[in-house]
Amino acid sequence: MKPVTRRILLGGGAVAAVAAIAAGREYYLLSSLKGPDPLLNLNRLDAVTPGSDGVRLAESAAYGNDARQQLDVYLPAGDVANAPVVVFFYGGGWVKGDRGDHRFVGRALASRGIIAVVPDYRLVPQVSYPAFVADGAIAVQWAIANAARLGGDPQRVAVAGHSAGSYIAAMLALNPSFGVANKVNALIGISGGRYTLTPRVRAKLADVFGKTPDGEPVEPIDFVGSGAPPTLLLTGSVDDVAAPRITYDFAAALRAAGAPVTVKTYAGVEHKDMLAAFAAPYRWNIPVLDDVARFVMAAPPVAS
Repeated sequence: MKPVTRRILLGGGAVAAVAAIAAGREYYLLSSLKGPDPLLNLNRLDAVTPGSDGVRLAESAAYGNDARQQLDVYLPAGDVANAPVVVFFYGGGWVKGDRGDHRFVGRALASRGIIAVVPDYRLVPQVSYPAFVADGAIAVQWAIANAARLGGDPQRVAVAGHSAGSYIAAMLALNPSFGVANKVNALIGISGGRYTLTPRVRAKLADVFGKTPDGEPVEPIDFVGSGAPPTLLLTGSVDDVAAPRITYDFAAALRAAGAPVTVKTYAGVEHKDMLAAFAAPYRWNIPVLDDVARFVMAAPPVAS
């Protein structure tokens, strides 16, 4: 049987979903996000697809003085009490990105009873490492300080990220110098490609890490220890941006240190698909949201 392609046109862009038959089982993959602003198209599609009814953008707040130090908070429908909180960091190579482009992620998490905090952070070249991670730490501190007011549990604040955002989340969860490693109860890394940095990769990222003294550890894997929080690492088997082996190597290091880690690989799923899977039309197809929500709900609170 030939693959079937469905196209949904939104604002001049198209989202193509390819249906394939493999081993007698039908499955669907998001094959492309086209148009000048694919995330805008995805947000539009998410907004008109059932699945996030009643969730709301509760507030936008400043967590610092810079224009980039802003965050959005998404709340579940109805009354909220002692809900887990997830601070989600988007990717973009630390050179681009905007929280408004990731509304569908905040809505998705809120649809599962999770308070979602989606911050912006300062980007290269305005800043370099460690400033963007430090911004993340301040956003996490804001989430902890405001969790109870929002209906959340300040002892159940997790950090999550996609692509370059997973680097920020991992550094916050593992590197105590950022001040929140002992305050987050879980780490979720999605399509992470920077848990380790080879010399060649670090040379390519001179604008990001060039001001860091030689020999100073800047990789999440450098800070792995038995005190790491419960960790969920997700990757797509055909991710050609963040190779799955990077996730597997990071997971192996966590296991060797005695840290609790769960890894899940999604067959046939690409880098961008792992993010798009949060949008309502694709949740049933690529169960990233279900796996993240299940993990967050089960993660124990940090010790008092």
